[in-house]
Amino acid sequence: MLHNYFLIALRNLNRQVSYSLINIIGLAIGLACSLVIFMYIYGEWSYDRHFNNADRIHRIGVAFFNLPPFAVGPEALGENLPKEFEGIEAFTRVARDPSVLFTKGDQSFHELAYYTDSTFFKVFSYEFIQGDFQTALTKPGSMVMTKRVAEKYFKGADPLGQVITVGKDKKLFTVTGIVKDNKSNSQLKSSIWLSNENVLTDGMGVPKNISFEEYKNHTNAVRFFVHGLQDVHLKSTLNYEISPTGNESNLYTFADSCLHR
Repeated sequence: MLHNYFLIALRNLNRQVSYSLINIIGLAIGLACSLVIFMYIYGEWSYDRHFNNADRIHRIGVAFFNLPPFAVGPEALGENLPKEFEGIEAFTRVARDPSVLFTKGDQSFHELAYYTDSTFFKVFSYEFIQGDFQTALTKPGSMVMTKRVAEKYFKGADPLGQVITVGKDKKLFTVTGIVKDNKSNSQLKSSIWLSNENVLTDGMGVPKNISFEEYKNHTNAVRFFVHGLQDVHLKSTLNYEISPTGNESNLYTFADSCLHR
């Protein structure tokens, strides 16, 4: 039976070669476009879902004194929110520097790096190849890097315990951990993490000569924006995100076009 269907299909193709080719090519292009769109949609939806407990991690943004909302907030939040709200198990602060100068001997290079707390790797689950995630950033002058970066700059030598000069002010940082490269889609793009001990500045923090309580209760002082980690990439419209965000509406448009193709 199937053999007969196959023969009939071949005869029809031979009778109308041009028409058949147009249909086959059109079908192939349509399937290829649908596949590309599906892969794009899947990639956008998958951001940061690989982290353990991703559904329990939240990012806090802030708007204050009639300024537009920012994806960054006062550093004092990290210390005060756990005191005022139950259920906050850990917090971490991240300061992004897109081009940190690193110097090792006569070799200099620039890399994106995050200055962050010792709790960063307790909140975000990276796989440690060397070092301990609980203690890797506890001491001032500690740094963690990915395996790719370690192999690039240490060329087969054991990176753990190596000292690198960081920044124009030439501060010394010691490699205390190596993590597996994160190949999943994530807003967290860094391959190097530096201890923020004695590094973080007031930035957008509480104004001088005003307590956190006074700042919080000021009529124009502060509004908070809380996003679940899995929602930040597609649903946040705050300024100064740690990396470029996507657009959820576009995904629905693309998905609709696939379904009605």
